[in-house]
Amino acid sequence: MVTKDLTTQEVKTVCREEEYTKIIRGIEENPGIADLMRIYNEYQKIIKSSNKYLQQMQSKFVFSTTNSSE
Repeated sequence: MVTKDLTTQEVKTVCREEEYTKIIRGIEENPGIADLMRIYNEYQKIIKSSNKYLQQMQSKFVFSTTNSSE
């Protein structure tokens, strides 16, 4: 039988996977949470695309009031 000592990173990864599994189980037990998460994800996509658009629209305009007849 071969035993392997886990590194700290591997232990952290295993712990995270266990936490994610618990979270997913909780979500499956409460379907309303899954709907909220889906809506929030869609909302975040809209916000990101809106921010890109607004950043492009923030160009500076120059307005001159000089009257040149030439």
